[in-house]
Amino acid sequence: MGTPTNFTQADDAHIATTYKRLLEISAIKTVKPWLQIDLLHRLLEPQLYAEAEACNQLLVDFVAQIVQRKHRNWQLRNAIDDAEDVTWQRRIFIEQMFQLAANGELTLQDIEDEAQSMVLVSFETVSNSIMIALLCLATHKGDCQERLRAEIATVLPHGNDASYVGVEQLQQLRYLDAFVNEALRLLATVPMNLRHVSRDFQLAEREAIVPQNTIIVLDTFNMQRDAAWWGDRAKQFEPQRFLQHQLALDQEQEQHEQTDSPHSQRRHSYSFLPFSKGLRTCIGRRYSFFIMKVFLVKLLNSFEFHSDLQLDQLQFVEGISLKFRNADDILFQIQPHKQT
Repeated sequence: MGTPTNFTQADDAHIATTYKRLLEISAIKTVKPWLQIDLLHRLLEPQLYAEAEACNQLLVDFVAQIVQRKHRNWQLRNAIDDAEDVTWQRRIFIEQMFQLAANGELTLQDIEDEAQSMVLVSFETVSNSIMIALLCLATHKGDCQERLRAEIATVLPHGNDASYVGVEQLQQLRYLDAFVNEALRLLATVPMNLRHVSRDFQLAEREAIVPQNTIIVLDTFNMQRDAAWWGDRAKQFEPQRFLQHQLALDQEQEQHEQTDSPHSQRRHSYSFLPFSKGLRTCIGRRYSFFIMKVFLVKLLNSFEFHSDLQLDQLQFVEGISLKFRNADDILFQIQPHKQT
């Protein structure tokens, strides 16, 4: 929302720790779904309920203050622009929402609610994604790092100079795309997604009816490791699989255009959900993906990463955000990369 927080330097207001605790409580309510009913939550675990309410109120107030301050600034700037007859300017996302409110399509409370959701779901996700990518990089014993550096060197305008990385360069890094996708597939940053059923619907090819107001938990972690879609080596880290898949899609599209033949069966579009799908897909997916790529380009240009850990030794903790039970055993060796 265009507001610096500096949580990494100081968390005097306990915002970062509160977000972390609220994610932990959300995970508890996921594995104990009866706690999603307020009455049962208050009766069965009153201390946890009180803590959740206090955490939520602190974060609601924090986001509301940001939104209200940004709204006042936006109104002032709009008044100045109208007086000077400024017809167009680039707006960040929150300002586009303010414009919808000015048009009567949203209320300020709607914006605060959406902002609260966006801040909550984005907390830790980008940093966790980068750490997961580095973990895959350090534990991979093949030529992954060398191949990534070679691709980066051919795409950057000045070879090994990573001081500036633009969108045009990022879009040309096909192997880096495959590497990031494979890291997000194998170690899903958000292992589960919750969805609220807005109307009754029937499961495909089944008689079961899912009633309205049901809370559905999507097991993203295991869907992305399902051998039915990812083959016998579904639990292995292999970035090449995404390059091969894209090549197959390109060839199929070319054949379809030439012969007008029907598309063959391809991997299910919901077998890979790093940013969810559909109407509730993550609005920051492109930003997050580009941020990951920029960080990795700069880190790969300067350092080499190694670890004696094997990915199959990781022990996972159930939660909204991916955590490792044996996190203290995860060690990296980081060395300066010698430019050639």
